[in-house]
Order: sequence, then C-alpha cells, then structure tokens
Amino acid sequence: MGWLRGANLVMALVFAFAAAVQHNDPDPLPWMSIYGAGAAASAWAAFAPATFRRWLAGLIGTVAVAWAVALVPQAWGKVRFTDLFAAFEMKTPEVEVARETCGLVIVAAGMGLAALVGRR
Repeated sequence: MGWLRGANLVMALVFAFAAAVQHNDPDPLPWMSIYGAGAAASAWAAFAPATFRRWLAGLIGTVAVAWAVALVPQAWGKVRFTDLFAAFEMKTPEVEVARETCGLVIVAAGMGLAALVGRR
C-alpha cells in the first residue's frame, strides 16, 4: 500500500503547514490543536502503519465533523463559494467561518484516509 502511505505523508505535511500558519489567528490554540492532531495521526499512519490505531483517526475525524456541523449555521447562505478564495485576508466573519468549516472537512477526510491504513 505504497500510495496510501504517500497520501498520508502528504496530508501530514498539509496539516503541519495549516497548524503553523494559525499563529496569527484570533483563536490559534483550537486550530493548531486540530491540525496538529491531524498531522500527527497522518504521520503515524504513513511511517508506522502496522501500529497505527484506527480509533485515533476516528476520534479526530469525529471531532472535526462535529465542530464543522456546529459552525455551518454561522455561514450557510451568507457566503458564496467564490468568496472563500477571493482574498486570503479575513473579508468578513462569515467568510472566515466558512473557511474554517472547509478546513475541518479536510481534517475529517484526512482522518478517513488515515483510517484506511489499518484495514487489510
């Protein structure tokens, strides 16, 4: 399963970068924590798949999904999809929440990928 290890390594790097750029966020600790947890789990899945625990990916993914669901009402119907990519600075609080929700969905997807490592 070489491609799966490679994909988990890419996700680990993406999540590590996402955690690193949160330092100037108004609330960096929760975001650095979820992205850092995703990076750690993805790296573990990439480098030590035989010992990787699928429940860890499930736990992190569940937290990400629950958090995203909690954020959706703040942005649903208030933000156009193109607004997410129009500029990288914070345009409106709703755009920021929509971007954060997308990040959480990516974490959940990454944890789904990591969980595949444990399947045989």
